Amino acid sequence: MYSVRFMMIIIGLIIPMNLVTLLMSAFSVQSLFTQMKENTEGTLRVYMSQIDAELTSASTRSIFISQDGVDSVYLASRSEGEKKENDRVLQSIVRLSNEFNDYMHENSRVGGMYAIYPQIDEIVFSDNRYSYSKDKDAVLAYLKERISSERSIYKWECVQFGNEAKIFYMHIYKNGYYGVWYDLDYLLNVMKIPQEDDYLALTDREGSILFATGVMQELLEERGTDLAGFSGGYEEISIASANSPLVLVRMLSMEKVFHAFPALLRVMLFLSLLGIFVLPVILYYLRRWIIQPVRELDEAIEQISLGNMDYRIKEGRQGSEFDRINRAFNRMMEDVSRLKIDVYEEQLEKQHIRLKFLSQQIQPHFILNTLNILYSYDQDEYPLIQKMILCLSRYFRYIVNANRDEVPLKAEMDHIRNYFEIQQARYPDTFFSFVEYDEDIGECMVPPLLIQNFAENSIKHSIKIGNHIDIVVIAQRYGDDKIRVRMMDTGQGIDQEIVDKINEFQRTGVRQEGLGVGIQNAIERLKVLYGAETEFQIYRDKPHGTRIEIVLPLKMGEEADDE
Repeated sequence: MYSVRFMMIIIGLIIPMNLVTLLMSAFSVQSLFTQMKENTEGTLRVYMSQIDAELTSASTRSIFISQDGVDSVYLASRSEGEKKENDRVLQSIVRLSNEFNDYMHENSRVGGMYAIYPQIDEIVFSDNRYSYSKDKDAVLAYLKERISSERSIYKWECVQFGNEAKIFYMHIYKNGYYGVWYDLDYLLNVMKIPQEDDYLALTDREGSILFATGVMQELLEERGTDLAGFSGGYEEISIASANSPLVLVRMLSMEKVFHAFPALLRVMLFLSLLGIFVLPVILYYLRRWIIQPVRELDEAIEQISLGNMDYRIKEGRQGSEFDRINRAFNRMMEDVSRLKIDVYEEQLEKQHIRLKFLSQQIQPHFILNTLNILYSYDQDEYPLIQKMILCLSRYFRYIVNANRDEVPLKAEMDHIRNYFEIQQARYPDTFFSFVEYDEDIGECMVPPLLIQNFAENSIKHSIKIGNHIDIVVIAQRYGDDKIRVRMMDTGQGIDQEIVDKINEFQRTGVRQEGLGVGIQNAIERLKVLYGAETEFQIYRDKPHGTRIEIVLPLKMGEEADDE
């Protein structure tokens, strides 16, 4: 029965393919031209995707630098006209300039990077070596004009400087303007696009030529016209950039199309004949390797849906992808029988971790030290006493009510701000704190007192008499379905031995000697609550300080209540 079907399939394929071959000869010129045009469009799309990837990488790095570093946060947080701590401002500018230079050293295609802080009249401007000081005054004048007009923020914009064209990106973070630019001739040249016999040009969306390759430029000079002069003997093919005003244009020569025609036709005829003989073999192995295994898998799923949990797929065809799927399916069904036990044990572990966490909530030494501060105030310092009592009442109210697995992010961040105010009273003029979160994730649910563990360690191990440090806590959306909480300080930095113990604890789950209970409890809570959906990293920052990054799933308050 199957042999007859195969013969019918073969006969049914041979006749249409012969007819197609005959018709193909009649329409070969048009089909060849269409194919070459599609190939050219595909090639241009690859080239443009390289350019888009380059621009996206540079703009992303510019945004990352502006939002991720203590120096950029510090400069952007200065008030209008404020130039206190001139040495600190100068140090931040130098470090930010070095960070620009480091990135441009990694990516030599970048023309330059900049950061402008109008409120304190400071500019951080770095040129790459291939465009060093070229058009610097004109570039600065353009950037200032763009800032004053608030034009094209978070967008790329093309600008012509004499005979050269550049493309600039600009974005705003707090009070600072940041961005990056490329020289279009250098950007196109370093993409390693073949240009020996190609007619390539970069234009804007209105069709104005910004840059043309050597062959294209020579042809433009010969004809003494723009792209409109190529109407005879050329086909214009263009691909627009997805995130910039650039358009990559190639003029396809009709002469090349006709020269390629005879050889291509022979190849197509050969492939048509080859397909007649190969198709039955392909159908045979298609049935053996794909159709039959899919039927077996479908049968297994049907049996499981009917309640036959003991059904297993026969394993065979060693090394095939379906054999690995079958083995994985059988292992999965074996694991189903143990699922209830695993869930029950996980709930017990979750309760155990919560009890250990609650036992660490209220620390006696912190209470006593704070009460001693209140006692030390004079009677005429009644406003300070009121402020401290208010901060303490907020602190203890939050501690006592933190009996849930998760709380809104804004409540946790407000608690951290309040905690820093209390510590400022204990250690006046010893540190600068900055706590911020994106408003759109304020209702996102996070574990209570998670950040405080690390804030306590930062103050405990970084603050020394005579030294001044900065502590920054920032929470932002991370991708589409996650948030990232970062805490950075400029203290002496965490010891590598402690970092190694933390990494070992995350890898093995075995408690480490000499590692704080609070840190280990925080890591365990993250693992119990979110499993593989969370990430935790801690490391020494450069040139000094400690950086902590925690990635959590984005779960808003209503979702948590429903669960």
